[in-house]
Amino acid sequence: MPINHCVYLGLGSNTHPKHHLPQGLNLLQQLVGPVECSPVFESEAIGINTANFYNLVVRVMTPLSLVELVAELKAIERRAGREAAQKQRIPLDIDILLFDQQITQQPVAIPHADIITRAFVLWPLALLAGEVMHPLLQQSMAQLWAENQLKQQLWPIQLHWQGQALTPETLLQQGRAAVTANS
Repeated sequence: MPINHCVYLGLGSNTHPKHHLPQGLNLLQQLVGPVECSPVFESEAIGINTANFYNLVVRVMTPLSLVELVAELKAIERRAGREAAQKQRIPLDIDILLFDQQITQQPVAIPHADIITRAFVLWPLALLAGEVMHPLLQQSMAQLWAENQLKQQLWPIQLHWQGQALTPETLLQQGRAAVTANS
């Protein structure tokens, strides 16, 4: 019987995100089965002058190895129109944030550094998996979020997938609030 790995993925798009994020979720579901989603947030691009990103985090279970999953996720990105040379237009970006409780640098760094450096990763991850422990820091995602010193604006955005609203109405009512320390 194959071992199922619990994996958290960060998805982002700055090019037609209301099309590409659901497309990516559908392709993920075809690959691994059920996909559990966080709310969706809009954020300004960091380090590049481009359109805002929509971001969310998902939890999946997969029998694929880390190496196999990396290859499959790159194929999904390409199917959504991602070109490696294009740094400004990103139809779909998928990063592996956590792979079970593994700590590794190859074939990608796990846990992903963006968990503790980017609010657009940490907040949705904390909402989806607040009890999950960071493998290196031995703090839960909820603790990391509560203690964060990240200064980045995030806006909850409504996105529908398979007839479901991914962002709860209560979160949407908070509106355009700046995310800062202890938000």
